[in-house]
Amino acid sequence: MDAWRSRGGAAAVFQHRRQRRVRRVLASGSCCAALVLSSAVGLPGAADAAAAQARPAPVAAAVLTSPAHPTVTGVRTGRHTGFDRVVIDFTGGVPQHRERWLPRGERLRADGSGRVVPLQGDRVLEVVITGADRFQAARRTAPKLPAVRSTYLSPSFEATVQVGVGVRTADGSRGRVVRVVEIHGEHPRLVIDIAHPRR
Repeated sequence: MDAWRSRGGAAAVFQHRRQRRVRRVLASGSCCAALVLSSAVGLPGAADAAAAQARPAPVAAAVLTSPAHPTVTGVRTGRHTGFDRVVIDFTGGVPQHRERWLPRGERLRADGSGRVVPLQGDRVLEVVITGADRFQAARRTAPKLPAVRSTYLSPSFEATVQVGVGVRTADGSRGRVVRVVEIHGEHPRLVIDIAHPRR
C-alpha cells in the first residue's frame, strides 16, 4: 500500500513538472506570435522608425505676390526762359507713358467716368501713364504760367493715371513741346517742357 502511494506521488510530481514545461513553451510561443503580429499590423517598431527617418520633411508652399506698380506722387510746374516745365513725380521707377495733343476744341474727359475736366487754356496736352498707381483723389492746379495755365492729375483707373495740361497758345494752334525727358534714380520723374507762345 505504501509502495503504491509512493509510486502515485511520484507520478503526480512528474505530471505537475510536465505541465509547467508545457506552459513555458506556450508562453514563449505567444510572445513570438505577438511580435510577428505587431510587425504585420504596422505597430510602431524599428521598421517604422527607419521609414519615418527616410520620409522627406514637408516643404512650405511659396507665396507668389505680384510686383507693385510705380506710383504717381504729384505734378509740379515752373517757369523758365522760353518755356514752362511740367514735372510728374514717381516712386518705384518711371512707368510707360504717351503724350498727345487733343484736337482743337476738344476737352479732356476723365478716364472711367467720361466726365469733362475743365482746364484753362485753348489747347490740352494729355499724358497717359500706364502700369502705375495713384490712390489720392483727383487734383487740379492753375499756375497760370505763360504756356501752362492749368493741370489735372487723376487717381489711377485700371493701373492707368491721366494727366492733363491746359496750354495757352498764340493763335489756338497746337502748342510746341520742347522736350520730354525721363529721369531715373532716387527721385524718378518725367519732365515735359512746353514752349512759351509766340507773340
